[in-house]
Parts: sequence; C-alpha cells; structure tokens
Amino acid sequence: MNESFAGNTLSRRRPGDPLEVLLDAFEVRWKKYRKELQRCKKQCSEESVHDLRVATRRLVGWIDVILITTPDKRLKKVRQMLKKQFDVLSPLRDIQVQILSVKTLLSRHPQLEPFLTILLLREQQLLKRIGRIVAAAETRAMSGVFASVKRTMRSRLMTPAFRQAFHTALHGAAAGAFTRSIDCLRKIDPGNAGSIHQLRVSFKKFRYLVEMLGPLLGVTKEQLKAMNAYQVKMGDVQDIEVLIGSINGFTLRRRRVRTVSLLPLHQELARQRAERIDAFMRSSEELLTFWKDAAATVTPTEDIVSLNIHSRPAKE
Repeated sequence: MNESFAGNTLSRRRPGDPLEVLLDAFEVRWKKYRKELQRCKKQCSEESVHDLRVATRRLVGWIDVILITTPDKRLKKVRQMLKKQFDVLSPLRDIQVQILSVKTLLSRHPQLEPFLTILLLREQQLLKRIGRIVAAAETRAMSGVFASVKRTMRSRLMTPAFRQAFHTALHGAAAGAFTRSIDCLRKIDPGNAGSIHQLRVSFKKFRYLVEMLGPLLGVTKEQLKAMNAYQVKMGDVQDIEVLIGSINGFTLRRRRVRTVSLLPLHQELARQRAERIDAFMRSSEELLTFWKDAAATVTPTEDIVSLNIHSRPAKE
C-alpha cells in the first residue's frame, strides 16, 4: 500500500517502521473486533463472548498506545465506550465458564443442581443486558474517529523529532509493562491466588502490547504462543478461584444445601486449585525469559536501544 503525504511520498512499506507497524496492528484489530461484534450479535455463546472480550481488549490496547503521543478527546471517548462494553461482557464470561465447570462436576456432586440452575438464570439475565448493549454498538462513528487519528499520526510522524520520540515511547511502553509484571511476579504468594491474578492482569497488558509491536521487537509466533500458554495457566487458577468463591457463597445463603455434606466437593475443588497453582508456580519464572535487553543498536536516524524478546532464558 502506498501512502502519500504533503510534500513526502512513502513509495513502499519500511520494515520495522513504527507507523506501518501500528497501522497494520490497527487494521487487524479493527477487522477482528467488527467480526466478533457481529458474531456476538447473532449469538452470545461462551466462545463468542470470550472472543469479543479479547478483540475489544486488543483494540483498547492499540488506543492506549496511540494516546501516549497523540491525545485525542474523541479517541478517549471511543476507549470509554469499548471499556464499558468490555466490563459488561466480563461477568457473562465468568458465569459461562462456571456453568461449564459445574456441568463436569454434576455427575459426582448432584447437590450442585440448584447452583447450576441459578447460574443458568444469571446467564439469561446477562445475555439480555448484553444483547441490548451489543445491538446498540455502532462502528461507523468509531471508524470516522480512527480515520481521523490515523491521518494525524501520518502527519506528525513526518517530523523526524516526533518520529524518534514516538519510536522511543513505544519501546518504553513495552519495557514499562514488563517491569510492572516482574514486580507482580516478585509479590506472588502461592497461598494467595489473588496475587497470581494480579500478575495475570499485568501480564495481559504486556503480552498484548508485545503482540502489537512484534515487528519492532523481533517477536516470533513461537514466542507469542509461549506467552499465551503462560497466561492460560494463570487463567486456570483464576477460574477455579472464582468457582470456589461462588459455590461458597451459594451454600452460605441456602440452609438446605448446608445440611448436605459438601466435603467431597470442597476437597475436589481444593485439590484442583492446588494443582493449578502448583502447575503455574513451576513455570512462573518463565516470565523472565520473555524479555532480554540486547546490545544497544543505533539506527541512522534514531538512538534507540534494540530490544529482543525471546522464548528461552539467556545462558549465564
């Protein structure tokens, strides 16, 4: 694709060019968001809700990067709208994950039948609410805002000083996200699943940022898969933690359920939680292998440290 600017012409894409990397990332995320939005409008299944949440989060991540150097009130409003949509989808996804988990437990623990009924009722309530919000989601207005922002980016990045600062800011954002994840890693307490969740939230931001800036950071598909697998292990811990909390709340609110022995159920859930936490803790230090500062390299126009993200730890 050729891009023409006032007084300047970009005859072809430049590998590793920050503008092209971000525009490519936008096109992928915008297309994916619209696709998953339409899919969710047709049917809010566990899979479609999950995929729309991921697509929304990634699009918001792109907006966050742009807002670092290109403040735009309309873009901030788009972000607020997307964040609101994301926040509405989250409870439904949690309920649907619990439903799937309870169904697998039901044959061994039939006393969960009333709890499953409540979950199914909550799912229907949330589906109605989400249906209204998703149906009202309008992408045309957002498309206009994005087009305007892209024009602004193209114009500003023709200035060498801004281009250098922008490139540096992108690397800095990735480095900052990584250091925040490291801080969460150092605070992990195996006896506190919440500390693992805090790392998961922080790591998600780092992972999606790295995914978006891949061409600038030298990321491979294998490395991204390793990061996803790392995140999934933390997600497994969070899912079982939410399920345990929900079941505990259910039994406390219903006297009849408390008269039935739920000890075997609690033992099984405790065992699953311990296994998932142990599985993550055995690989928790893998986070340290997702980033390595390479030797500083200087491009003809930018004095920037080249960063290399890799999937194997550096040899001592």
